[in-house]
Amino acid sequence: MVLFPLGDEDWFKFRSRGTGYLDLGFAPGEKDAPPLRFSLFDSASRPVAPSNVLPARVRVAEGEYYLRLRASRAFRRPVRLVVGFSPEFDANEPNDEIAQARETPLPSRLQIALWPQGDRDWFSFRVKEKGYVLVSLPEGLPGSLAAGVSLWKGETLAVPLKILPAAFRVEPGEFALEFRPLRGEVSKRP
Repeated sequence: MVLFPLGDEDWFKFRSRGTGYLDLGFAPGEKDAPPLRFSLFDSASRPVAPSNVLPARVRVAEGEYYLRLRASRAFRRPVRLVVGFSPEFDANEPNDEIAQARETPLPSRLQIALWPQGDRDWFSFRVKEKGYVLVSLPEGLPGSLAAGVSLWKGETLAVPLKILPAAFRVEPGEFALEFRPLRGEVSKRP
């Protein structure tokens, strides 16, 4: 791909055959590549990822997409890019926002996957009487993902981020737990 003169942009069309993550980046060994910005649009021209810098990972559903690439400076030599796809492995997705929180009865064993980087997982639940909600990781869990959890009552933050394991004192009502990785880590699997 060559972007010349300044202001030139290249468009690509592709089809995702399932829900997962589109990986966009430079080919291995690509040196001195200019900074590239991309925008991703669905088949109705709605922005999915309005303006980002390569490399990046974007969640996509099954369907047709349009990728626009722009450089912050003109360059004449070809640059090789790599586009990959990783299928979704978290059965709870999408649950990246409070509006998408998965309803969960208490007590419950949750399976979370904090992936890709920046992912957050939300679960909602109802409390019928005053008490405690305990959140912990199972014993003997392979790996050492450092994760935290926040408690929300409705759309109001009730208790800010706590490192797991965590305990929350609750009154009757509707709540949500927001899980997120610490230190930029991600799950290797659910």
